[in-house]
Amino acid sequence: MTDATPGKTILSRQELYDRVWSVPIQELATAFGISYRGLAKICRQHKVPHPTPGYWARKAAGKRIVVPRLPEPKNNAPIIISPRQQHSFKLQISPEKESWLNQVRLAVKNLRVADELRRPHTVVAKMIAREGTGDDIDNRRHRILDALLKVLESHGGQIEEKDARIIILKAEGTEVEFRIERYEQPPTLLKGRPRAVTDQAELKSTSYLAVAIGRHLPLGLPSGWRDKENRPLEESLPAIVETLFVIAADRSERRRKLQAELEREEMARRIQHEQEKFAQEENEAWRRLIEIAREWRDAQRVLRFLDTIEARGFDVEKTIGERTLSQWMAWARDRAERVGTPEPDAESTFTKVQARQEKNAWRF
Repeated sequence: MTDATPGKTILSRQELYDRVWSVPIQELATAFGISYRGLAKICRQHKVPHPTPGYWARKAAGKRIVVPRLPEPKNNAPIIISPRQQHSFKLQISPEKESWLNQVRLAVKNLRVADELRRPHTVVAKMIAREGTGDDIDNRRHRILDALLKVLESHGGQIEEKDARIIILKAEGTEVEFRIERYEQPPTLLKGRPRAVTDQAELKSTSYLAVAIGRHLPLGLPSGWRDKENRPLEESLPAIVETLFVIAADRSERRRKLQAELEREEMARRIQHEQEKFAQEENEAWRRLIEIAREWRDAQRVLRFLDTIEARGFDVEKTIGERTLSQWMAWARDRAERVGTPEPDAESTFTKVQARQEKNAWRF
């Protein structure tokens, strides 16, 4: 019932059950284009038992294993598995970085792995101290990783161990995560069931090594390499070194362009802010000029009003509040004359505009 629809896989519960018990679930998830956790979640949702961690190792060691039966389904709806969206980007590498990458390509073209591990890299030495030397496959893994880390550092990279599995390459101001793992190839299938194998060495010989790089890779770059029947992982080392440095150069150029874009946006914001500030100051100066003109006009009106009052006459000794009318008239004329006389001129007018501008600036 498996459907070959591009981008998705449609299969029955029985088909999914058969497949998860025939190959490691990690490999099956990769074939479906999803993560291990994603496939395990699908199995739980559809009540499909799947191997627990360590199942294939116990099977390879000849230990007793129990395969649970597929329970009866509540419904026979098909299972649809859609691959997760890949965030791929086009390479962005400057001409200077491309020239440097060409030099790296030439330098690692004939990279070889030593037959014996001597003076291992610090990360490899820690790995051996933590895990032991292991068998021939583990020894290959240590020698391959040692050669890879040393050549990366010889071309300007810095190596850090993130945890027991993941290694970080620091180059071109960026970080690239990768790892080299050992995997166990399950026995060959015959009519849906593992064939009987009595030779334990034959099972162990199916182990293989693989290198995987972290997520968010540029379009067209490989994300991993593994041992193949006609091409061991050692022969892929030049391509691995090149790819790691290509990713670092791409991320560096991408970050540079992003920083330049952020700086342009910041400059545009500053220019806009300055323009808005200038416009605000212009409007404020205009408002102050109108205010000064209005005060002068009002003062002129007050002076003419006082002249009218004096022409009509009044009792100078009459008291209003704490002042006599004569004192009130003197106070009013003094205030009006300070604003309304003498006749306004450019220097005095704009001196007042500037003085009020500076006063308002202190207020903010």
